[in-house]
Amino acid sequence: MLKLVVLGGCLALGLLIGILVFRESGDDSRAYAAESLLIVRPFNDALLGRAFEREVRRSSPGITRLGFQLLNFSITTPNGTTRQTNGMVRLVAAGGTAADAERLANDASDGVRAILRQQYGISTTRIGQAHSAPSSAFHEPFRLKIGNAAPGYFPGAGRVYFPGLAISIDPGNGWMRSYALLQTKGVGREPESVLNLIGKGKFNGGFISAFPLRLEVTNVQSGIAELRSGAQRQQGFIELSWKEEPFETGDGLQGVHTSFTQQYPSSFQGGMVVMTVTTHDYLVTNAQSRRVCIQFVSVSLSNARPGDAIPAMESEEVQRTIRRTLRVE
Repeated sequence: MLKLVVLGGCLALGLLIGILVFRESGDDSRAYAAESLLIVRPFNDALLGRAFEREVRRSSPGITRLGFQLLNFSITTPNGTTRQTNGMVRLVAAGGTAADAERLANDASDGVRAILRQQYGISTTRIGQAHSAPSSAFHEPFRLKIGNAAPGYFPGAGRVYFPGLAISIDPGNGWMRSYALLQTKGVGREPESVLNLIGKGKFNGGFISAFPLRLEVTNVQSGIAELRSGAQRQQGFIELSWKEEPFETGDGLQGVHTSFTQQYPSSFQGGMVVMTVTTHDYLVTNAQSRRVCIQFVSVSLSNARPGDAIPAMESEEVQRTIRRTLRVE
């Protein structure tokens, strides 16, 4: 009898959660989600508590997700180097249309910035305007409420925009977003945020990033020359592995794809292994006439077990995805 009661309770709970998920997925008022990101300097552990969560929910009722990522940042001056713990705050809002979701996320961003400034004395920098996507593109587990946020990598959320480079891709599921801060030259200038995508599951061992070439690189051919020169300086560069070919994105944007392989011994977990690194660069010209690259790197070790490195088939899938979805903004 007891087993039947427990089984019935489990079935009821499962049915309740299923109904809630169905309602959320079928609710037109939440068909789209938008994300806003804030750089927080310095980070305060009080932001991880329930009190801050309540303040966010009270000031921004449209918020459905609250997340954090901790960033270690070094500031170098003539007097020495100071280390500072900063953070990234992620706010996700839901709406019936893309415009509604973006408006709610931008409003929430303004409200949270005011809370942080007035109540915590923390300065913030917003990374552009909010970007929206269908709610299904936010690859996150269903949750009944925000919950007590903990620091960690941010999950995928539709199209990924690389800060300051005016390019984007839509990598799909299987990637986590990791942010870092770079010190910029000039007194009083805000640090620049850098985004890296880290593969998980079948993409484990894969990494995607983006970077600009020097301002002196004014055409594609000089860009190829700079990429090859940089590759030749890498440890264990295999000269015969260098390849270059033209490519075209799904939107008709033309560029050049280069690739090369490195192989060298490396210490790992108390022993020596052979590390193989394959790099793919997708060189395009953005809307500001700047030469920029999307870079995909796969890493494997000679003692790797199944699942430790991205297989060739999945590597090709990532390359096809980049070529198909790369876009200038």
